[in-house]
Amino acid sequence: MNFALNNTALSTARHELGGAIAQDAVTPLILSKVMNSAFHGTDASGAWDWRTAYDVMQAAALDVAQLKIGAGKMLISAEQSLEVLSDIASRLPTETRRSERQMQLQQFSTALEWGWVAACAAQVSPSDIVLEPSAGTGCLARLAQMSAQADKARSSGIQLVLNELDPVRCALLDAGQGGPTSTHDAEFIDDFLDPSIIPSVVLMNPPFASSSARSGDSTIALRHVLSAAKRLRAGGVLVAIVPPSVSKARGGSLWDRLCGEVSPIARLQLPRSAFARMGTTVETHLLIAVKPLEGTAGTTLKCPSIAVSSPAQACDVLEQILPVRLKLPALAVKQKHAGAGGVGAVQAKPIAKRAPPKRPNMLLPSKGIGGGSGALTAMRASSSLVPLAFTAFDAPRSNDAISDVYARYAPQRVSIEHAQPHPTTLVESLAMASISPPLPNVAQDKDQGVIRLPEAVIKDGLMSDAQLETVIMAETAFGSDLPGK
Repeated sequence: MNFALNNTALSTARHELGGAIAQDAVTPLILSKVMNSAFHGTDASGAWDWRTAYDVMQAAALDVAQLKIGAGKMLISAEQSLEVLSDIASRLPTETRRSERQMQLQQFSTALEWGWVAACAAQVSPSDIVLEPSAGTGCLARLAQMSAQADKARSSGIQLVLNELDPVRCALLDAGQGGPTSTHDAEFIDDFLDPSIIPSVVLMNPPFASSSARSGDSTIALRHVLSAAKRLRAGGVLVAIVPPSVSKARGGSLWDRLCGEVSPIARLQLPRSAFARMGTTVETHLLIAVKPLEGTAGTTLKCPSIAVSSPAQACDVLEQILPVRLKLPALAVKQKHAGAGGVGAVQAKPIAKRAPPKRPNMLLPSKGIGGGSGALTAMRASSSLVPLAFTAFDAPRSNDAISDVYARYAPQRVSIEHAQPHPTTLVESLAMASISPPLPNVAQDKDQGVIRLPEAVIKDGLMSDAQLETVIMAETAFGSDLPGK
């Protein structure tokens, strides 16, 4: 995709489309002609693709909106701003063509009117630092900027921190905001973003079930929101467009972890048609949460869930149910040579020292190999061989995540009779946890099972359930991969 790095062509197409949108409706034919001219070739020849065309069109639409809302000579209300955005959106064609990369990265941008609802929900002030972790074409961040300008008579000093993986979108963002954009995987934004950047507002529309690393994972959106919530400043607000799985009913332990970082205060159930122009009718919710101030963590807040049918109704509902945001002292993002923001050093939290875990059933003796006590002596005293009995599960059990990188490990396919849990915490990467282990294929017999071990190894925990699982899987592999006797 060499065209993706053709900044001159992107800029030319963006300028031409901005003029077209400001004048009248843009049809697919007009969009195609503008792209052909700017890239000196057609989509059929590989000069450009439709995902790029749609992204350029969205950036151009935001430019037009900025001129009419944020930089106009007359101050207009939030209601008038919404009317302007609705008019601009009505001039754009529906994004009917998809690409493989779009589906993998879930590149379904935010519709202008619903982006305005999200910006209004954040109640952005001129001193805010706004982070959009999966920025796309920057719709949410730029609308937040317009919202602050419209509300504060164009005196906004709002600072934007944008992150986006896609190179075409990064180029559009850089040109739109006049500064570099970070390119981290937003699922780990708190881990990768410069630690000095502490946003007071997070606005996000994360991928729902697919990312650059994996697909078909319903927890991806919640993981994105959780990582962003960790980075949010105390007293700040998070507004996220999410699937229904980001909820108490379906989020499981990840939702509990999110609520440990932020307190949800409202949820709007958007109509299925909310993102129809962007090429999808998937069910979406707008989640609003606040980061508790120190000393107020754990406070339970009401979180009404309300279905809305239009952006105007959504704005009215939010105005009625949302509390007024706390006024926070201003922080400044100091731009470095690479464009990363800084608001002062953030000290790492000290890790409390913990006593080493007790391991009464370790395989090695506690008083040396020749001693008269310890686990090895116990094993020798109970050396009768017994079958390794276990139950296999057709549907593997899940291992819950304990961080943004690791999941707790325990046998997923087997439950071993009399086996003891491992004496220390075992973990595996989230990528490994997403792959189900194979079903064991080991013959079992009550008296003469294939696998026979000293009784103490199993019952006294000289080998844990996880270690015994390895023995079972090794026997399975032997029977499958090596020739029989």
